[in-house]
Amino acid sequence: MLIKLIGPKLYVYRDKIYDKGAAAEEFALNYGFEDEIGKANSEDAEEAGYFIPLVQKYLLLASAAEKKAYHGIVVDMLDDYIEFLSLQI
Repeated sequence: MLIKLIGPKLYVYRDKIYDKGAAAEEFALNYGFEDEIGKANSEDAEEAGYFIPLVQKYLLLASAAEKKAYHGIVVDMLDDYIEFLSLQI
């Protein structure tokens, strides 16, 4: 289930994700997630090492409207995960 894979990673950075200011964009563009990649198994680390720079490159090239839409998708995924957690009780 995808929500179980991605949700916990989003939840760790929920404060950054819910922030709509410049600090959130700065985080998304410049944070390398090296600690998380280092803790992952080799297959996940390889995928993350490919995927993270790709997303960051997209964000650099994206218009303000595209960045806003992308941010909305990530917020929706985090909200869904939090709801998912509440249903697990």
